[in-house]
Amino acid sequence: MTGIYKISNIKNGNFYIGQSKNIERRFRVHMWDKNRKQGTTHSPLFSEDLNNYEKECFKLEVLEECNADRLLERERYYIDKLNPPYNSVKRKREEDFCIKVREGNKKWWNNLPEETKEKIIKGNLTHRPEFGHEVSEATRNKISKSLTGKIQTEETKKKRAEALRNTYKIRGKKPTYGHRKKVNVRYPDGTVEIFASAIDAAKKIGCSDKYIYKLIREKRHFKGIDIWYEV
Repeated sequence: MTGIYKISNIKNGNFYIGQSKNIERRFRVHMWDKNRKQGTTHSPLFSEDLNNYEKECFKLEVLEECNADRLLERERYYIDKLNPPYNSVKRKREEDFCIKVREGNKKWWNNLPEETKEKIIKGNLTHRPEFGHEVSEATRNKISKSLTGKIQTEETKKKRAEALRNTYKIRGKKPTYGHRKKVNVRYPDGTVEIFASAIDAAKKIGCSDKYIYKLIREKRHFKGIDIWYEV
C-alpha cells in the first residue's frame, strides 16, 4: 500500500508521520531497527522511544493512500496539520543548543592536527560550491593553483569517451556531448515553465544545478515540483 502513515505510541501519545510505497514493510523496518537498537536516525525522540517501549506499544495507522508522485506533498500536509512530536522536520532548535553545536564544532576543528586540516581544506577545494555560495578571491586563487598543471592523457580521454558511449548505449539515449539541455519544470499548481538549462532552473527554484541533475536522474520531486528534460 502506497501512502502516508502514522505510528502512535499508545503509552505516551506521541506519534510519527511518514511516507512509503509499501507502508506495511516500512512499519516492519521501524520495528526491525528497534530490535537492532538503531531506530530512526533523523528523529532522536522516536529512536529513544523505540528502544524504551515494547513493540505492542506502537500502533500503525494509514492516514491516506496516494500515488507515489504525491507522497512528499501529502506527507508535508499532515506534518504541518498534525505537528507530530516524533518528527524533527521543520522543528526549530533552541538557541542554547545551536550555540553548543557551534562551540563543539569549533573545539573539534581546533584539536585537529594541521596536516588533517590541510587535507580537509584541499578536499573541499576540489568540489564546486553550491549555487549562491560566495567564493573569495583568495579561495579562487587556491582552486586555480590546485588545478594548474593537471593534463588529461590521450589514454584517459579515450577511456572516458568509451565509457560515455557504453553508458548511452545501455540506456538507449543519444549522447549530448556537453550541449546544454532544456529543462521542464511543473509547479504544484500545474503550470509548466521551460528553462534553457539546469542552472537557470536551479536559480528559479532555489537549489543547486547538481541537485537538479540528481532529481532528474532519480525521477524525484522537489517541494511538489516535477522536473524533467525536454524531449
